[in-house]
Amino acid sequence: MSGQIEPFEKARIEAARGCDAGLFVHNLGGNTMSVAIVFAPEEPQALALPILPICGPGFQNALGALAPPEVAMHLEWGGGIRVNGGLRGRLRVAASTDDPEIIPD
Repeated sequence: MSGQIEPFEKARIEAARGCDAGLFVHNLGGNTMSVAIVFAPEEPQALALPILPICGPGFQNALGALAPPEVAMHLEWGGGIRVNGGLRGRLRVAASTDDPEIIPD
Protein backbone atom coordinates (compact mmCIF):
# COMPACT_ATOMS: atom_id res chain seq x y z
CA MET A 1 0.00 0.00 0.00
CA SER A 2 2.89 2.29 -0.67
CA GLY A 3 1.77 5.89 -1.02
CA GLN A 4 -1.80 5.10 0.02
CA ILE A 5 -3.61 5.67 3.28
CA GLU A 6 -4.36 2.41 5.08
CA PRO A 7 -8.13 1.62 4.94
CA PHE A 8 -8.45 1.81 8.74
CA GLU A 9 -7.01 5.34 8.77
CA LYS A 10 -9.06 6.35 5.70
CA ALA A 11 -12.23 5.11 7.41
CA ARG A 12 -11.37 7.09 10.54
CA ILE A 13 -10.86 10.25 8.46
CA GLU A 14 -14.14 9.78 6.61
CA ALA A 15 -16.04 9.03 9.83
CA ALA A 16 -14.68 12.25 11.36
CA ARG A 17 -15.94 14.09 8.27
CA GLY A 18 -19.42 12.65 8.85
CA CYS A 19 -19.68 9.92 6.22
CA ASP A 20 -22.66 7.58 6.22
CA ALA A 21 -22.64 4.42 8.28
CA GLY A 22 -21.68 1.35 6.31
CA LEU A 23 -18.80 2.96 4.44
CA PHE A 24 -16.57 0.09 3.33
CA VAL A 25 -12.95 1.02 2.58
CA HIS A 26 -10.66 -1.62 1.14
CA ASN A 27 -7.32 -2.21 -0.52
CA LEU A 28 -6.70 -5.47 -2.34
CA GLY A 29 -3.10 -6.22 -3.23
CA GLY A 30 -1.53 -9.19 -4.99
CA ASN A 31 -1.58 -11.26 -1.81
CA THR A 32 -2.89 -8.82 0.79
CA MET A 33 -6.26 -7.47 1.80
CA SER A 34 -7.10 -4.59 4.13
CA VAL A 35 -10.70 -3.67 4.93
CA ALA A 36 -12.41 -1.16 7.22
CA ILE A 37 -16.11 -0.60 7.89
CA VAL A 38 -17.61 2.52 9.46
CA PHE A 39 -20.41 1.89 11.94
CA ALA A 40 -22.60 4.61 13.46
CA PRO A 41 -24.09 3.19 16.65
CA GLU A 42 -27.11 4.74 18.25
CA GLU A 43 -26.12 3.29 21.62
CA PRO A 44 -23.45 4.30 24.13
CA GLN A 45 -20.01 3.02 23.28
CA ALA A 46 -20.11 0.40 26.06
CA LEU A 47 -23.11 -1.24 24.35
CA ALA A 48 -21.85 -0.71 20.80
CA LEU A 49 -18.33 -2.16 21.06
CA PRO A 50 -19.42 -5.83 21.06
CA ILE A 51 -19.77 -5.42 17.28
CA LEU A 52 -16.02 -6.02 16.98
CA PRO A 53 -15.99 -9.66 18.09
CA ILE A 54 -19.18 -10.24 16.09
CA CYS A 55 -17.33 -9.16 12.92
CA GLY A 56 -14.81 -11.98 13.47
CA PRO A 57 -17.12 -14.91 12.68
CA GLY A 58 -18.52 -12.96 9.74
CA PHE A 59 -15.04 -12.65 8.29
CA GLN A 60 -14.33 -16.27 9.16
CA ASN A 61 -17.45 -17.39 7.27
CA ALA A 62 -16.62 -15.24 4.25
CA LEU A 63 -13.08 -16.61 4.05
CA GLY A 64 -14.36 -20.14 4.61
CA ALA A 65 -16.71 -19.79 1.65
CA LEU A 66 -13.86 -18.73 -0.65
CA ALA A 67 -10.88 -20.71 0.61
CA PRO A 68 -10.21 -24.42 0.10
CA PRO A 69 -11.61 -26.61 2.91
CA GLU A 70 -8.15 -27.42 4.28
CA VAL A 71 -7.50 -23.75 5.17
CA ALA A 72 -7.77 -23.23 8.92
CA MET A 73 -8.72 -19.82 10.28
CA HIS A 74 -8.72 -18.94 13.96
CA LEU A 75 -9.58 -15.77 15.84
CA GLU A 76 -7.56 -14.65 18.86
CA TRP A 77 -9.06 -12.88 21.87
CA GLY A 78 -6.81 -9.86 21.23
CA GLY A 79 -8.16 -9.43 17.67
CA GLY A 80 -5.54 -11.47 15.83
CA ILE A 81 -6.51 -13.48 12.75
CA ARG A 82 -4.55 -16.67 12.14
CA VAL A 83 -4.68 -18.56 8.87
CA ASN A 84 -3.07 -22.00 8.86
CA GLY A 85 -1.41 -21.12 12.17
CA GLY A 86 0.28 -17.91 11.01
CA LEU A 87 -0.75 -14.45 12.17
CA ARG A 88 -2.23 -12.87 9.04
CA GLY A 89 -4.21 -9.90 10.28
CA ARG A 90 -6.24 -8.39 13.07
CA LEU A 91 -9.57 -6.93 14.01
CA ARG A 92 -9.46 -3.53 15.70
CA VAL A 93 -11.77 -0.67 16.56
CA ALA A 94 -11.62 3.10 16.96
CA ALA A 95 -14.21 5.51 18.37
CA SER A 96 -14.62 9.25 18.57
CA THR A 97 -14.64 9.14 22.38
CA ASP A 98 -13.12 7.13 25.22
CA ASP A 99 -16.20 7.60 27.42
CA PRO A 100 -18.20 4.34 27.45
CA GLU A 101 -21.42 6.20 28.37
CA ILE A 102 -21.42 8.59 25.39
CA ILE A 103 -23.00 7.81 22.06
CA PRO A 104 -20.12 8.28 19.56
CA ASP A 105 -20.47 11.08 17.01
